Amino acid sequence: MPTTLIYLAIIAVIIFLGLRYRRQHRPASPQSLSLQNSPPPQAQLSPKTQVAMEAAIQQFINATQKPSILLTATSSQNTPITASKLGGTPYLPQGFEYPHAKCGKPLKLLAQLNFDTLPKLPNYPATGLLQFYILPNDFYGLNVDDFRNNHVQDTFRVVYHKESTQNQAGNLPDLSYYEDNFPVTGEFLLTGTIESISMSASADNFRDTFKAFCKDYSHLDLFAPYFASENTEDAGEIDDLLMTHLEYEGGTRIGGYPYFTQYDPRAEQMLEKYNLLLLQIDSEYDDENHEYSVAWGDSGVGNFFINAEDLKNCVFDDVLYNWDCF
Repeated sequence: MPTTLIYLAIIAVIIFLGLRYRRQHRPASPQSLSLQNSPPPQAQLSPKTQVAMEAAIQQFINATQKPSILLTATSSQNTPITASKLGGTPYLPQGFEYPHAKCGKPLKLLAQLNFDTLPKLPNYPATGLLQFYILPNDFYGLNVDDFRNNHVQDTFRVVYHKESTQNQAGNLPDLSYYEDNFPVTGEFLLTGTIESISMSASADNFRDTFKAFCKDYSHLDLFAPYFASENTEDAGEIDDLLMTHLEYEGGTRIGGYPYFTQYDPRAEQMLEKYNLLLLQIDSEYDDENHEYSVAWGDSGVGNFFINAEDLKNCVFDDVLYNWDCF
């Protein structure tokens, strides 16, 4: 009986080795030879098409440029009382009633812009001091229960002083205990430089704007896969190309195009009149101290919008406030 088992085991080993040999030395099928000799998959867009698209995208960049004042924040403990700043002590002229919310709590200075010293931007004030106050609560003064009413200046306020002096006349309420519920940690001096920016491919109305541009500049055929209803590889590659060349990194600025981490609240019909970016304050990370010096929630951004006619007339009692984060 043991001899029989040994014999059967030897036969099984011989059969296994034989099958293994055949698999390793089996001639390749025509299909496998075709796969082995075929070139790697090529990009759907030809080099000629991509060059043409990049030239059209540059035209779009030129056509949609808007001037803005890019603001740079530098940490400072003793900024001049009338300086452009984030946080810190606001300019309070004689007779000025310090802003409070209807609940009775005082608001806190978020930003102050001195247009006497900032670079000049068409249609924005050339002189005067513009202040932005918010309520230092969990939502930084934003009405999260009704986003359509975030133009009602209760838990935030925008104040314009036509003139300013170096003399501080008003009294500042104690706001130190609000420090943990405020997007700005400390005080920062703001300096500005003119920077032109173009519409980003991530803008809510980008697709419609880009389609209108392509129609005006005879590029509809070139970008046809992008506007088609079907999702194709060509459409995906065009989308990647647009996102690469039309990327917008945000930044703290006056004017230009806004940046959002979620969506543009003005998509609501009743908010479309707020058609200009008055001020944008982006989150800022302090590499030296390894912490955020400005933080809207989780790396978010804050925006203030105004109607062009109101801005022209320096009327700031109807401003839309918004902030969002990741």
